[in-house]
Amino acid sequence: MLSAKASTIFLAIVLIASFSSAAVIGTSSIQAPAVLSPENIGSLTQITLTVTNGTGEVVIRGPEIVGNSTSQSALSAAVYASQYLGLQFKRYNFTYDIANNHTNVSGPSAGAAMTILAISALSHQPLKKGFTMTGTISGNGSIGPIGGLFDKAGAAASGGLGFILAPAVPRASIEDEIYLIAQDFYSIPVVPVANITQAVGFAMQNKSIAGNQTVFNLYSKYNITELKQANITCSNSCNYTPFISLLNSTFNITSAQVDSIAGISRFDAAHGQMMSALQQAVGTANKGYLYAAADMAFLDYVNAYVFANVQTNQTQMQTILNGTNKTCSAAPPQLTSFNYEYAISGELRQTWAKTLLNSTISEFESAGNETTTDDILLAAHDAAQANGWCAAADSLYAAQYPKGAAVSVVGIKSSASSAIQRASVFGSSLYLDSAISAYGSHNYAVALISADYQNALGNADNEFNLTTQQLDNRTISMLREPFFGAWPSQFANEAQFYLQQSDIAANNSSRHDYAFQAYSSAALATALSNDTRLIYNSLSSTGPTTTVPTEVQSQRQANVSLNNLYIFIGAILIVLVAILLIVFLIVAALHKSRQRKAQRTRGIRRKR
Repeated sequence: MLSAKASTIFLAIVLIASFSSAAVIGTSSIQAPAVLSPENIGSLTQITLTVTNGTGEVVIRGPEIVGNSTSQSALSAAVYASQYLGLQFKRYNFTYDIANNHTNVSGPSAGAAMTILAISALSHQPLKKGFTMTGTISGNGSIGPIGGLFDKAGAAASGGLGFILAPAVPRASIEDEIYLIAQDFYSIPVVPVANITQAVGFAMQNKSIAGNQTVFNLYSKYNITELKQANITCSNSCNYTPFISLLNSTFNITSAQVDSIAGISRFDAAHGQMMSALQQAVGTANKGYLYAAADMAFLDYVNAYVFANVQTNQTQMQTILNGTNKTCSAAPPQLTSFNYEYAISGELRQTWAKTLLNSTISEFESAGNETTTDDILLAAHDAAQANGWCAAADSLYAAQYPKGAAVSVVGIKSSASSAIQRASVFGSSLYLDSAISAYGSHNYAVALISADYQNALGNADNEFNLTTQQLDNRTISMLREPFFGAWPSQFANEAQFYLQQSDIAANNSSRHDYAFQAYSSAALATALSNDTRLIYNSLSSTGPTTTVPTEVQSQRQANVSLNNLYIFIGAILIVLVAILLIVFLIVAALHKSRQRKAQRTRGIRRKR
């Protein structure tokens, strides 16, 4: 009997210990957004976390197959949540139940939501009702980028949720713009959060989303009233007529594109901002800041194009990209000393468009059936830029120029090569890739100018942390000298535009931002001025219309000098021979005259 009683007690102890080890610490649930493949539509999935005493085990149950990235996200979420609360991860087990039976789940975008669940379950703080969250999680608690935000916001709105937490993205980026489009299209606040601490404030505490949703400004309100008339001095090739034609054509395509979204009620606020931006561009142009105005209108065009393509499907966007790539092929006019700057600028923009389109088409095709609406909007953004550049090239090619002899650009191969090498320090970019492409096609002028963009802007970025006064001083110093060529002088005018905006800005942050933009434009104006002068001095009326390698041009110059010497020596020899011939003829004539006289004298003597 004693033995039986002891056995019963032992079994009870084991059962109690077993029950204690599996005791539930807490649970929490969230409706997490996902994008279903291959349909690529947004969907909400219930995720429930149960935390028990344990040994640090993390399990995902429900789906038939769970991808490695999802499993790793669940582990990272549990580990960080424990650290966030000052607890020991190894003392708990975490079981995530995903209500997606008989499906495959992959991707890391639920990491932030899993972290919030773990914090809620471990701390016994309930999550707010009516919200969802997407984003990756890192070891330091930062919330990283995801794909398919537009589709996920649509799923949240369809599910009746009040807001969606999304990873913070760079201010004024295309990703930021997509957040705004999703927010306006589905009428659901998209609240950016950079880390778990910020997310906890909205998900578990009383932080209001009011004023914290996505704010993407499609219209930067400049002070045009107090703006002084542009007065930068241009020292050569200062014909602005083609620039005015380009500006007007940019206004026209922008106005048409902005009008295309006027009937979409969900975009009324965005349409109003775009109209204001276009009107401001016209006012800026009237003050003589032609490039600054064209730049404003160009950005306005791109924004309107993206909004207008919000319901474009994958097949339609593929057609748009291929069509733009095919039609961006206008041939530049024959270079002359009057049109060289605009013709090269047109080729530059065509090169940018082709480089961008080839990259976008490749990425779009590789995404295949996993293409989301975000991907389509990103492609629309690239297509808009390419469209704008190609339209600019067409305008520059069609402009009227004074007649002049045909020329070609010679002797700048080494300069272009050096510029590309300097630009490569700043990493891969559209400017560098375009410069390399142009160089490979022996278009050294375009290669040089495209590399100038990378070098000037890259060096300027390194000076971003200078004070506003330091930036202003450097800009003013660069603007003192005349600029060589129409394009450099217009970039200098843009620098002057932003310099004035900095002077009259309302706060220190805006003053610094404008000062930096002024400095960047001035740096680009200086680089373009130097190399426009180099190109102008390299124009040659002889040889083929394509650019000639430096070594060939050097040999040509040597040959020309040698030929001139030969011609000079030959001319002297001809003159000497002519003189000798004349002397010989005179001597011969005198000698013959004496002979005849002697003969006559002898004849007379005989007759006598």
